[in-house]
Amino acid sequence: MIIGTGSTTLELAKLLSIKSGFKIFTDSLPVASLLIQSENQVFLFGGELRNKSSSVCGGWTVAMINQIHVDFCFLGTDGFSNSNGPSSPSSSDAYIDQVIIAHSEQRFILADYSKFTRKSLYKICDWCEVTGLITNQSVDTQLVEQVTKQTKVITC
Repeated sequence: MIIGTGSTTLELAKLLSIKSGFKIFTDSLPVASLLIQSENQVFLFGGELRNKSSSVCGGWTVAMINQIHVDFCFLGTDGFSNSNGPSSPSSSDAYIDQVIIAHSEQRFILADYSKFTRKSLYKICDWCEVTGLITNQSVDTQLVEQVTKQTKVITC
C-alpha cells in the first residue's frame, strides 16, 4: 500500500504501526518515521524535501512511484468544498498524489469532517477516480450525501 502525506494519513500509520506483515510505501517523512519501528516493511520514496508537508516531491519521487503498482493507497486532502474531488494547497503534492492514484488498484481519500467545508487550490482528482472517501461520524449528513453521489463514503 501507499500512504500519502497529512495528519489524517498519519493517524492511519499509527494504527498500522501495531500491525505486521505489510509492505508500506510513503512520500511522508512523519509516516515513515512512525512506521520504522513497526513489524512492517517500509519504503520511503526519494526526492526533494518539501518542508510545508514534510514530504518528498519531484522527478525522483515520480520515478520511484512509476516502478511499483500497489493494491491500496490512502491519501489525505486539505478540503474539497470548492471542487468535485479532493484537493491540496500544493501543486507538487497534488501531482504526486495523482501519480500514486495511477499506480493503485483501490484508492481511498482520508478526510475528517472539517475537510467537507474547507477549500483548497489544486484538485487531485475527480471523486469518480477514487474507490471511496473515509471520514469520521461527526460530518454533516447533507455534506456526505453530496459526495455519495460521486463515490462511496465510509464513516468510522
